[in-house]
Amino acid sequence: MKKILFALVALAFVTSLCFAQKDSTAACKAAPAAIETKTFSGTVEAVSFGGGRKGAKPSIVAVDDKGQKIDFVAKSKATITGKNGKTIDMTDIKKGDKVSVQYITRSDGVNRAKSVKVE
Repeated sequence: MKKILFALVALAFVTSLCFAQKDSTAACKAAPAAIETKTFSGTVEAVSFGGGRKGAKPSIVAVDDKGQKIDFVAKSKATITGKNGKTIDMTDIKKGDKVSVQYITRSDGVNRAKSVKVE
């Protein structure tokens, strides 16, 4: 009787190890991909400061020489520098300013500005 009980416990233990191994392997394969930082240079078409709406974030719409238009969300962590290289406020960026934006594209398609440089 003890042998049968021991065999059942051993079988349950080995089975649990097999399932644990399978799950951990799947978790390793689902590692996130590296996020690429891109650069976009263009002319500011519009600047929004969020307007006090809940969840609204400051954003910049810029257009390059080829007519490509990109909307960037600028979080508070974004570094914004003026023509002199000194840090400026988002409110200092005006329509018509030439800018260079370093940004990432999130998995939901939103372009998040990491830095904005007025040229």
